[in-house]
Amino acid sequence: MKTTRKKSHERGFASYLLVLSSTLVLTLLMLAAYRRSINSQTVQSQVQLRIDYAEKEDAILRAILADLPNSAIDAMQRQTALGAPGTDPASWQNIFTRAIAQANAGRSVNALDNPTGATIANTGDNIALNVNNTFSPITTLPGQYVNAGILGIGAGYPYPLTAVNPLIENDFPLLNNGKTYSVQTGAFGNSGPQLSTVLYPNFNQLIYPDVGFRYKNPGESFVGRRNWWAFSLNAAATDSARTGLARARRNFVFSIYEIPSQAPLSAMGMITIGNLRPTVSIEGKIASQDVTIAAGSNIDNEFASRSNPTFTGGNATIKGRAVTAASFLAGEREAFKVNNPTANFPVSLSTDGGRSAFVPITPPVSFYDRFAVGATPTPWESYTNGASQCAIQITITNPSINPGVPTLGITCLNAAGTRIAANNPSTAFVAAASGNLTISIADIPAYLAANVGASPSLAINNSISVNYLRVNGAPVDESVRGSYRVILDNCDNLTGFTSGFSLVTNFGLYIADDFNIVDIAPADAAAASLPAALTHTPACSLFAPEKFFGSLSFDPTQVTHKGQVGSSGNAANPLRNRSGLGNDLGAIVTQSLSEINHPGNLPPINMMNWLVVLDEIR
Repeated sequence: MKTTRKKSHERGFASYLLVLSSTLVLTLLMLAAYRRSINSQTVQSQVQLRIDYAEKEDAILRAILADLPNSAIDAMQRQTALGAPGTDPASWQNIFTRAIAQANAGRSVNALDNPTGATIANTGDNIALNVNNTFSPITTLPGQYVNAGILGIGAGYPYPLTAVNPLIENDFPLLNNGKTYSVQTGAFGNSGPQLSTVLYPNFNQLIYPDVGFRYKNPGESFVGRRNWWAFSLNAAATDSARTGLARARRNFVFSIYEIPSQAPLSAMGMITIGNLRPTVSIEGKIASQDVTIAAGSNIDNEFASRSNPTFTGGNATIKGRAVTAASFLAGEREAFKVNNPTANFPVSLSTDGGRSAFVPITPPVSFYDRFAVGATPTPWESYTNGASQCAIQITITNPSINPGVPTLGITCLNAAGTRIAANNPSTAFVAAASGNLTISIADIPAYLAANVGASPSLAINNSISVNYLRVNGAPVDESVRGSYRVILDNCDNLTGFTSGFSLVTNFGLYIADDFNIVDIAPADAAAASLPAALTHTPACSLFAPEKFFGSLSFDPTQVTHKGQVGSSGNAANPLRNRSGLGNDLGAIVTQSLSEINHPGNLPPINMMNWLVVLDEIR
């Protein structure tokens, strides 16, 4: 039987136009999505490249930060015999070249991590990273890599210094006492001196930068001098043809702040500190290379240390906060800052923050001794040797372990600053007998009048060094050194030294009289450009391996000391005081220690520190 199935719907048809149109739309949508994906990958790759280059640049900058102080010292040691900028290791070109190599900035993978030698498909890799393309000065200086902070280079950059030889400053990181502040015009913000550069051209009052190591708190004033060098950096420039990455150069300033020691208590070696005697007060921070804190101590001062403090056991209370060795474990101080955003951790370290370094540069032994350096001192030796910087230089010319009457040679500076021999015995201010050299400060003006001329200047001859004669650079014979003593007498009134007074010796120093207890008259202070608001005695510094109060025949009954205490070596207790008889004076000594915060309070001779800081100019 034949049957026919009846269809329940109407007949249809297919439109080729509709099918083709739908296919085209879907294809275009797929292509658009693909293109968007490709563009997204391109953007992502460029972002990743930018991050890679930024990390490379940060590694390069950290390498420069570690290298710069050593290269500056090297350049100062060889300043009179520096080579060509392209070959001398202390030149900026070679500092930058070493930084690229030390940062391994040409590779994304270390060779040790790729033992099979697989090909690295990273367009940012360039083992021939070109220092000439990577670094450049801010303003055009053909053949140079930095702009030295000698001439102003525009708004946003620090206040410049004036140098005797400005051309060499663009090739080498040099520091010297010939760099001074002068009157400048421009928009320097708070980067420059806060006081008159006419009155204080050498060291001025500056604003402490915002860095982790808090020798002073950021924004506070301190006394110093800022050397700086500006440059541009772009690690992507060498590879730009391969990567097609357009990346702006980043501008940076490396600064070396010269900071004379100005903390109330400082040590360039190790100190041990615990609870202070009731007769000792300290206003300001305690600065040290290393510090050991006795268990249970309650210290009301913040610390600035180059390394983690050592605790003899248990915890200590510093600035009202409990601190232990565990407080310096990774993340602890960061957690403290998160929980206490407006407070400072009571101990700051040189390693706090990745773009700064604090470097004490005063040598612990040679600072006291002119003969510890060469017969013709290098600029570095002249810069760091306190005894060589003294105007009046006293030399024991017949040293012996069994001294009789020492024979002395004395030199000083004339009005022109030229060193002259001055040995007129009738006006000698030094009495020598049986290894004792008694210096009568009150007799120095008459000595200068007789030996220098009609216009002796205590502003020029304001410092004294005392050492014994030997071949320059030869080691000290401790048996000879221990056979002599320097005794200060007639030293209560130093108001004639309006520019300050310093004494440096590698012998034991005995303070046999009141020392510097008379204030400068207001009129004399004004004439000497000393701060009117600070009525004070002249700024003084005494440097000796050992200090004693009183003479060789009696102990003082009371000692009052105001100022600062510092040590250039390892001092177990820099606050310990002994009499001329060697007895511990203990509580009869009242010490009020405070910071130096004005260049008018800076003595002629100082221990020196460097604060190296990297700033990005945005």
